[in-house]
Amino acid sequence: MHFARPGQLIAMIFVWTLCLVAYDQHANPRSFATYWAEFRGSSTRPTVVSEGDTPRVKLSMPHLCCSGCLNEIRAALKPLAWLAPARLVKELPTTEIGAESAGGSETPPPAATSAEDSTANEIELEILDLPRADFSLLDQALHDTGLVPDRIEVSGMGHFRLEVELPHLCCKVCSRAVDDQLERLLRKETQGRWFDSMTMNHVKKTVTIYARMNAVVDLVELHKALAQAGFSAHSVRVLTGPES
Repeated sequence: MHFARPGQLIAMIFVWTLCLVAYDQHANPRSFATYWAEFRGSSTRPTVVSEGDTPRVKLSMPHLCCSGCLNEIRAALKPLAWLAPARLVKELPTTEIGAESAGGSETPPPAATSAEDSTANEIELEILDLPRADFSLLDQALHDTGLVPDRIEVSGMGHFRLEVELPHLCCKVCSRAVDDQLERLLRKETQGRWFDSMTMNHVKKTVTIYARMNAVVDLVELHKALAQAGFSAHSVRVLTGPES
């Protein structure tokens, strides 16, 4: 019986490791810096919340400069009875629409000077009735105001899944596009932060997306992946508990 020489064993280990890394990069594309951070177990670990938290949505609004912007958002979300009234994570600068300085010109709000100041652009809403929640309606209501969030974070539900209704799943080619593209695009968008796995139901025309335990799910990342795959969601709902 002949055993492999040490050099051959090292070469086999190296080639096998290279194949595993290449497959992982193909399944979950990311930059080398992100990959190295993930390898070291640091910045790409999923963001989680405590188990005793309550279901909530946090909106990050790049433009939220005054009470007028905030009032428009509150008015747009008021018809969504499954949401509690919006509240700011941090109070806005004391600047009202039409406020004028002594010289007669409008006074701009002070600029954010640190990462902490940026929380003045974050709005939080508790989810009062989870079975009625449809986050596609939330996204549409925000877009109708002309103000677009760069993050829509859903959290506080422990282990949950998203049921995404895709009206245009008319044939096997459409289904294959979801199977072949959507999971890969979701892994690319989320960078391992919250996406765990997904399944598709061609009869119901839905995709079920499983989030990691206690993860904070960013629905903007979901919509970006859907758009890149060529689909638009008719509804996005949160499901908890056992599957039927």
